[in-house]
Order: sequence, then C-alpha cells, then structure tokens
Amino acid sequence: MDTSLLPQVMVPIVAVHAFAFMIAMFLYVEQEETSV
Repeated sequence: MDTSLLPQVMVPIVAVHAFAFMIAMFLYVEQEETSV
C-alpha cells in the first residue's frame, strides 16, 4: 500500500465520521429535550 494515498483516504473518512457524530449528538439532544 502506498502511504502517500493514506491522507487522501483518511480525510474523507474522518470528515464523514465527524459529520455523523455531529448528527448523532444533535438527534440525541433533540430526543432528550422532547422526552422531558
């Protein structure tokens, strides 16, 4: 495996995970507020 391709692969993965985490936290907060 060419290590020069590693950043090109990791950046989108990290971005997607960060975006998914942000959505998960948003939905969690919304669920907590509506459940009260």
